Amino acid sequence: YLPETITHIDENAFYGNTKLEKVVLNESLEVIGKRAFYGCSALKNLTVPASVKEIGSEAFSASGLESITLPENLETIPSYAFMLSKLKEISLPSGIKNIEAGAFSYCYELEKITLNNGLETISDSAFAASVIKEITVPDTVKTINETVFSECASLKKVYFEGNAPLDYSTDTTQKYTYNVEYTVYYN
Repeated sequence: YLPETITHIDENAFYGNTKLEKVVLNESLEVIGKRAFYGCSALKNLTVPASVKEIGSEAFSASGLESITLPENLETIPSYAFMLSKLKEISLPSGIKNIEAGAFSYCYELEKITLNNGLETISDSAFAASVIKEITVPDTVKTINETVFSECASLKKVYFEGNAPLDYSTDTTQKYTYNVEYTVYYN
């Protein structure tokens, strides 16, 4: 349990702690620093309180996290935040506007991602090498990088609610997915 007086978890605070199994984050916490829980392989579940407004890059990379609950007011999933984690599925909270580079890359157990309405940008390699089979992209997405699904060998269907963003081309995207073939559908 973190004391109520702690508002920031510093960069690398629990880095590589393979014995850390449980953390209860306090309701006054505002920032989780870069690589704060990087490599915490015994940490399986976490609830991030509504008070958290910022999560640093690689905060949960290479962790044992299988599930996480993120606050509704969080706006960005930072770069490489969950890379190499054990997440099996995730439903993004309503406030997320940006998924930065590699946020869920190399999550070899990640089968399901539910993207929120209000999401605007999905950056390069955001879901690279995950095992998702299909995904629905909300019509609020304005920018989606062409490498977003690279190495997603299990991916078969991408559904766009409305039209795909103007910068998204299935021709160039297929080129950057390393021979992963999937079908794009428009609602």
